[in-house]
Amino acid sequence: MTKPPSDEPLPLSDHMLRDYQRDAISAARTDWRAGHNNLLVEMPTGTGKTRTFCLLPRDGARTIVIVPLIKLIGQTVSAIRTLRKCEPDVEQAGSWAVPESEFVVASWQTLLRNDRHKKFIGKVDLVVVDEAHWGFTVQARGILEELAAGGARVLGFTATAYRSDRVSLLGFYEKISYCYGLRQAIDDGYLVPPVVKVHYVKSVDLGGLAKKSGADFQPEELDRILRSEDVLHDIAGLIKTHHVPGQPALVFAHSVKQAIKLRELLADRHDINASLVHSYQPDEDCQNEMSAFTTGTNEIIINVGILTTGWDFPPLSEIFMAKPVKALNKYTQMMGRPTRPLTGVIDGLHTKEARKAAIAASAKPFFTVHDLTDSSRCHQLLTAIDVLMDGHSKELKAKIKADLGEEVVIEIADIDQAVAAELKAEAEVARLEKEAERKRRSGLVVGVEFGTTIRDPFARADRDNATRRCWRMPFGKFRGQPLDSHIIPNSYLEWMLREAKLSPNWKNAIQLAVEKRRRSNKRTTVSY
Repeated sequence: MTKPPSDEPLPLSDHMLRDYQRDAISAARTDWRAGHNNLLVEMPTGTGKTRTFCLLPRDGARTIVIVPLIKLIGQTVSAIRTLRKCEPDVEQAGSWAVPESEFVVASWQTLLRNDRHKKFIGKVDLVVVDEAHWGFTVQARGILEELAAGGARVLGFTATAYRSDRVSLLGFYEKISYCYGLRQAIDDGYLVPPVVKVHYVKSVDLGGLAKKSGADFQPEELDRILRSEDVLHDIAGLIKTHHVPGQPALVFAHSVKQAIKLRELLADRHDINASLVHSYQPDEDCQNEMSAFTTGTNEIIINVGILTTGWDFPPLSEIFMAKPVKALNKYTQMMGRPTRPLTGVIDGLHTKEARKAAIAASAKPFFTVHDLTDSSRCHQLLTAIDVLMDGHSKELKAKIKADLGEEVVIEIADIDQAVAAELKAEAEVARLEKEAERKRRSGLVVGVEFGTTIRDPFARADRDNATRRCWRMPFGKFRGQPLDSHIIPNSYLEWMLREAKLSPNWKNAIQLAVEKRRRSNKRTTVSY
């Protein structure tokens, strides 16, 4: 990653910032000086977005921080007090901030009500939008446009620059000034690495779901499937089988009804008491459920939609995805919950080697993601593999997931090895194709006359190949190649017949291909 130039000192003390936080601040300032006004910074959960935006404004700058949820106001106010040694104003309910204050903290819910944002127009220098992907509605965008028109710069912080409907935030934000990815943070020793366990749950069949345009499933249809008795028993059994006693675990459920039934089933059948939190609970009930989990009374907490943003609990070491997910930003937020190292483990360590060694020696050397997959294969679901392979093509991700299988345990090194092997296999296929083309050219008869159509006589035959129907390899390093292609060794097809789980049609097709090759070999054998 190329570091942006920095031609002036940063505010406050350098020792308060990590290297990537310092780079993010420098990048934003560089882009502002270049004339850009509305900027984004991408940083994964657990890498200190709050610390970064608290230390970014220069002394005396008037800054308003907009948070996505009311519950995050107190957390942000506390951070500003600690890092900036000042008392921020709060615009919330009966609290009315002075617009010219050095720091103001407000939620979208407040600013969207009764035009309370208007008093800040022309009176703030910087607008910081925490979790910029969250709640980015037409109304929210309108508020930001009014504040920007009044002379304020806007800086959004997010773990992904795309909303759940896959619409880029760059419709308002002019550019992403700085991007620090999840994989990079893990490789640099700031976050804990994952171990991914992919589970094939036969009862989760999404074949009947309508394919909604956009990112995620129709909630009502998906809820009907996930609340069925077979699915609930399978999920509860999976949690019972794979949960490590003594380890705090978070379950992501699709709906309150599913979560309630799952909690009851865990208690009644498996004697596991789990906490349950959701947005419809009274505050007191939610606090009691959270307390039972964070104090260790309950080792498992089932959550519906409220522990995906702004929740910090470093001891968390397991997550169970009890809902299919298609939206990248949702999955990234969910997977980011357990990435934080235990408190104090990497403090004061200045090299990634030292940090990674400290994490490996700690009581939380890794966290575990339990992926529940769709048995129908009719929908393109995201998994932890997609998040960890950020930057690779969809085609390569699909191949890696297919090659790794359905019931596997995967670490980052396994994914990297699989990617390297797939790229090597693709290069080998390309080499073999090129070699075959050279052989074909060398065998052409010299002196053949061609008609008046202008066409390269040595070009690959296109009409026949483009239209012929044939069986093609469904998976593996030869995926997409015709079964009768010389690129696929006989031994590979014979191995598939012996070892692979094939449908009757596929088994018959491969058997015919093998027999055809054997007959061909017999015809070309000459005896002396």
